[in-house]
Amino acid sequence: MKQTGQNIPLTFRNFGLLPEIVSVLENTLNVNTPSPIQAMSMKHLLSSKSALLGAQTGTGKTLAYTI
Repeated sequence: MKQTGQNIPLTFRNFGLLPEIVSVLENTLNVNTPSPIQAMSMKHLLSSKSALLGAQTGTGKTLAYTI
């Protein structure tokens, strides 16, 4: 993710999730960085829009949808 010419590390915190959700992701699930499919779909999914996601098994589609 780039903003004003600077590289900003992409984490789940960048999506404006509730701190409790970020805490579970980082501390319980040990997930800090979204997969490419999660990064591409998260903003769309968080805006309560329907989505059709396609990626290989194990890439994190269900986690993105669940969040």
